[in-house]
Amino acid sequence: MAAAPTLLGGIQAKLDGSAVYASLTDSGGVWFGGVPEDQTVLPYLAVVHHGEVPLFDPGAGLVEVTGRFDLVLVGRNPLSVVEAPATQVKTLFDPTITTTPWGFVELDVTGYAVSWVRRLDYVVRRLPKRAADGAYVFEITMPYEAKLEGMRS
Repeated sequence: MAAAPTLLGGIQAKLDGSAVYASLTDSGGVWFGGVPEDQTVLPYLAVVHHGEVPLFDPGAGLVEVTGRFDLVLVGRNPLSVVEAPATQVKTLFDPTITTTPWGFVELDVTGYAVSWVRRLDYVVRRLPKRAADGAYVFEITMPYEAKLEGMRS
């Protein structure tokens, strides 16, 4: 797999080809940029990008970019229907002792020697809207921070 050109591309590359991506594209889809307001097919995943801030060290020629994004899953009752893909997302983006004991998961982003993400929280809430059949709709929000570090070109 080739390196992605951006942080958002690195997130997409991590999702592409995964079991959760395949299962969600067969249902409500995977959306980049925000949560679709009129989406009625559930469950779906939205990748909400909150921006990136660069910090340059001109003397060393280094750049460090800090970013934030949310992975938002929306699905219908029972809650286990929403938590199943959330668990798959955490498998992709959360570290394990055996794979990444330093506490973050690496991404492959062009131009950066180090690029990683770390989950900050896991929030489950019931939305005020209901599914077409009257079932409760739940939203799971997983905010992540990202860091890209490398030489300026």
